[in-house]
Amino acid sequence: MPEPASIQIRPRARAFAVGQGSVGVLVIHGLGGTPDDYREYAAQLVATLPVKVSVMRIAGHGAEPSDLHRTPFEDWRRSVRSAYDELVATTSRQVVIGVSYGAMLALDLALERPKIAGVITINAAWTYRAGGPFQTIGLKFLRLFTPYFAKPGLSAADRARYKETGSLPKWPINAILNSRQFADQRVIPRLSELRLPMLILASQDDSYVDANAMPSSIRSITPPVTLDTIPVRIHRPFRDPTATAWITERTTTFIREHCLPASDVV
Repeated sequence: MPEPASIQIRPRARAFAVGQGSVGVLVIHGLGGTPDDYREYAAQLVATLPVKVSVMRIAGHGAEPSDLHRTPFEDWRRSVRSAYDELVATTSRQVVIGVSYGAMLALDLALERPKIAGVITINAAWTYRAGGPFQTIGLKFLRLFTPYFAKPGLSAADRARYKETGSLPKWPINAILNSRQFADQRVIPRLSELRLPMLILASQDDSYVDANAMPSSIRSITPPVTLDTIPVRIHRPFRDPTATAWITERTTTFIREHCLPASDVV
């Protein structure tokens, strides 16, 4: 189902693709985010590897919180599959990178498309920190008074940047609850079914998601999963040049070892 024509996507929130090659890399942003954060990362990847990088926009994102509030969760999944299928049409192998909640969508895609060459998760939203074990109850109670949950600690500069890039200053509560339910009931219980190379990167002391909540079933995946710690204490590492360079180095090594055709490895 296409998005309504009334949605006004911010120009910097639109999907984009750079580079060329037989290997395609699909990047999926997180809940309330947009492709804009990944421009430098995509540029670094194509400068290092012979790949095509497609940074998609999840349906309902990149406009107003009310637009995401009205977008069914299944439309998120359809938009991921559509972006992946477009990449399949122009490349022979595909790698999927998911950031924050985008990691859950990347894993969901890998469970349905077993020909994916590899998956990379970055600060995966195994669980959200806010509210702890009472988060769902608290959000359902809050939803009686407002449909939105404001992001904590945003400065005036943050808000100005969000308005320009299309990132949301507040999340629709339904989107949070639906995303959590989907991850807990349909993605995490099936992780042991995955049979592909995986790289899991997580920041230290992430204030939004809890890396320690990574399911133990991850360790039973074949081939073995590679784990590493991002040397920053922020949830959005692509806003930090040092962290972006570090992630580029780790992901290019992973793609080179597991996903590139032998003829492209130098």
